Amino acid sequence: MRQQERHVPFWRSCIARLDLIQIGRFVLVGAGRTAFSFGLYLLLLRIAPYWLAFTASFLITITASAVVNSRYVFLVGLNPRSYLVYVVIYLLNYLVSLALLVLAIDFVGLPKYLAPLPVAVCMLPINFLLERYALQSGGRRS
Repeated sequence: MRQQERHVPFWRSCIARLDLIQIGRFVLVGAGRTAFSFGLYLLLLRIAPYWLAFTASFLITITASAVVNSRYVFLVGLNPRSYLVYVVIYLLNYLVSLALLVLAIDFVGLPKYLAPLPVAVCMLPINFLLERYALQSGGRRS
């Protein structure tokens, strides 16, 4: 008799394949990236509206993030295809993050200088899965 196959939800299959060392490296790199981006945001906030400061700091960190995450976190080479997928994912990330930032500042009432921090925390698990997909789908193993 053939055993009945069980359907495994997509989110469970993602969690089952997680590599704890990879997650640790992602968190470390992400913390550094977030600190850099947040510092840049605070500097730009002195001369620009919060949404423009957020946008500029976000755009500046995309390429550095792609390089560090591909080589150190996911251990793959970065090629034009994986970089393009990474940038598209980051642009989607930007739109969701900006919406959360506006919500946090204009509706919840968080101070402009603190609002990016809870947004980054909310986006962390989504970013890990999407960045992993972007870089591993088109990259070469190092």
